Amino acid sequence: MSQLYTAQITNEILALTPWLNPNSLEEPEFNRIRLSRGFLHMQASQFFENLASDWVPFFSAFNLNFSLSEVSLSLDFADNLTRVIPFYIDKELALLAYDSDTMLTITSSIADFRNIIWSDYFLDYLERRVIASLNKRWIGAQKLPINYSSHLASANESVEVIGAIIVKFLLNDKPCSFHFAFSLPVVDRLDQCWRDYYVQQQKDFLKYSEELLTISVCLPTVGIEATRVTESIQTKSKLLFPSDYDSRRVIMRIKGETWAKGTLCRFANRYAVKIDEFMIEQTPPPPAHINIEMEICRISITSTDLIEHSQQGAILLTGEDISNYVTIMMGGEPVANGQLFNAEDRLVLEIQERQ
Repeated sequence: MSQLYTAQITNEILALTPWLNPNSLEEPEFNRIRLSRGFLHMQASQFFENLASDWVPFFSAFNLNFSLSEVSLSLDFADNLTRVIPFYIDKELALLAYDSDTMLTITSSIADFRNIIWSDYFLDYLERRVIASLNKRWIGAQKLPINYSSHLASANESVEVIGAIIVKFLLNDKPCSFHFAFSLPVVDRLDQCWRDYYVQQQKDFLKYSEELLTISVCLPTVGIEATRVTESIQTKSKLLFPSDYDSRRVIMRIKGETWAKGTLCRFANRYAVKIDEFMIEQTPPPPAHINIEMEICRISITSTDLIEHSQQGAILLTGEDISNYVTIMMGGEPVANGQLFNAEDRLVLEIQERQ
């Protein structure tokens, strides 16, 4: 259930400053926004079927006990990776990389590490097997041929890493990891694969039949004295919010029902919202109070986009400029306009006539 806030009606003179300026909100990097509903949510197990089943017998043959620990996604490529091997995904360059600790754990367990040449041959064989297993276990809807390459197709070929899959595992109880790093075209393919998969899995659970929906983005609900609602609107009073009221948090509603709660951020000086949680119950007002909300923007969204954004951490772009002006809502209907200010550490709403 959402936290309950109550606002104090006041006509006293306050030292006011604007509520927001564009720089006061966090601006996530572009790729984090763009990939927030696809690649960064991708569950590798949905596309690489039982990948560990190929690795367990391989390592067991060399008396190495393999167990998978974690698979994660990142937009960064670690800078401590000492062995980097190129391979190709549908003719796009990708990288398999691992650090010196992983290399030492593997080689020292299976060979006399002083035999550098033998160890290098073994690592080359291991890398071929690992990359071949990716190709064998790929079950995504799109074809995605994955091929080992002992050298680059061109001496001038390079890869700008946009995203990576990090596979952490234990070999004889020692932590190891493989990093699979991808260029923009590969990340975009994986991003689209996950979005298509997620929409297909969730579309039957969507409660709205319309193709185009409207989302109302509001600051957290506040209660004011019911007997003074009309008076505060007519006299253009100010509402003084409690000091713990977090005006970076927002509630998003569709057809008057709560869809999600999020945190305001920005993109190109426009509102964006990072989705935090779903299924939030509406908090009833305290006795003799009535709830009001301050709508900061309203956006249209397709049902497909709604499903894609129904993932915790997805970032919703509103296309609306950051502003201190709001629409005051009561019972889902607009009743007045308002302007938001700060008074020291408190938020202030100045009520204005509805235009």
